[in-house]
Amino acid sequence: MARQWRTRRAPWALAVPLAAAALLVTAGAAGTRAARAPAPPCQSWTSTLPPSPGAGDNEFFGVAALSACNVWAVGAYRATATGPLLSLAEHWNGTAWKVVPNPSPGQEPSLFGVAATSASDAWAVGGYIAGSPENTLLMHWNGTAWKMMIGPNPGTNSSLTGVAATSAGNVWAVGDFSNGGTSQVFAIHCC
Repeated sequence: MARQWRTRRAPWALAVPLAAAALLVTAGAAGTRAARAPAPPCQSWTSTLPPSPGAGDNEFFGVAALSACNVWAVGAYRATATGPLLSLAEHWNGTAWKVVPNPSPGQEPSLFGVAATSASDAWAVGGYIAGSPENTLLMHWNGTAWKMMIGPNPGTNSSLTGVAATSAGNVWAVGDFSNGGTSQVFAIHCC
């Protein structure tokens, strides 16, 4: 089944953050969710070094945690110090980080955000260059592999910088685009 992405443009930069804040306030005020037991407080941060697969520019830009044993982190790296940028996805299984192969289309692909709803449903977003314009980059994890998805490019330079999902049928991504002028924000919704 092909997924349908719909583009929604906002005329000002605060549209998406304000909408997200309103959703959080509304959801909290509604009180329709069952009460959960409070999570134990974190006593201190711990550090586990994920693999840095490249010789240069190993960077994470986004993270999504389903549980303590199911975490995704995304970003970019260079295989050689002066080589091309490649998109990066790594998974934490509760014991170790593992680099997970993913499409690295065009030139300079980077993943800036990731969201997951289950072990077989995750989304990663970013941008890449194809010729001279920058294009949106959308990838879906189906439990086995990352697959590139077709997304809208409302301008000559378009990139997605964040993604959120509440279910496999409710995924939102946000970013910006331009047509040689001032950047404008846009939001897309799947399913």
